[in-house]
Amino acid sequence: MATTSLVVDVPAAADTMWRAVTSPAGFRFVSRGLVRWPVVARRTEAWRQGETVRGWMFFFQILPVAFHTLTFERLDAATREFRTSEHGGIIRSWHHSITVEPTGENTCRIHDTVTYSAGLLTPFLALAVRTFYVIRRPRWIGLAQYVSRGGKL
Repeated sequence: MATTSLVVDVPAAADTMWRAVTSPAGFRFVSRGLVRWPVVARRTEAWRQGETVRGWMFFFQILPVAFHTLTFERLDAATREFRTSEHGGIIRSWHHSITVEPTGENTCRIHDTVTYSAGLLTPFLALAVRTFYVIRRPRWIGLAQYVSRGGKL
């Protein structure tokens, strides 16, 4: 197992950011160009706790990687906690947790952590995940700027 974490302060109210985090459009915003998941490409409704989503996932928009399964184990608006359990392809397990913590009236902190296993390929997956998280940091900030200005997801 390996763990990759990101903590980023963003310029949006916690409730506004929570709505973005729990929307498929928010997923598309922070993963665009890197990960494409056609099963959620046109989805507009928020994720639901207990829901399972399955479909082919593509890296860099075109490389089919795996048939991926994601289950939303926890979506708690009161604590602003998002937790999934996932697997597919080389990924034996992928546990993703996002929390949104208020730091001011119009600012918040996102804690974005994933713990994963890919057997002997875990070190290679870890490198890819760390690279993705370097790119993800400014995208969280960009998403916060967009929604705090009234942008619709």
